[in-house]
Amino acid sequence: RRHLHKRPGRAGAHRPADTFYRAKNMVYSIGDKVITKKKHPCGNDVWTIVRVGADYKIRCDKCGRVVMLSSSEFLKSVRQKVEQDG
Repeated sequence: RRHLHKRPGRAGAHRPADTFYRAKNMVYSIGDKVITKKKHPCGNDVWTIVRVGADYKIRCDKCGRVVMLSSSEFLKSVRQKVEQDG
């Protein structure tokens, strides 16, 4: 009787399935560079991924500040992945 108040079909009901997270299908690894939606107070929006997993740790490329985000916060804040040559 624990699951009496379960509401089926509610997850993601307010947005189409193909746009659930724009960055969800991307694979991120250590050393990748990403551009965030909001700029850092130093004026930069390019970050390098330092740690991946349940949490993401990113470092600002301009001032070196390190920020740790949960995976959901990270996916919401990333605009795009920077393509690197090589």
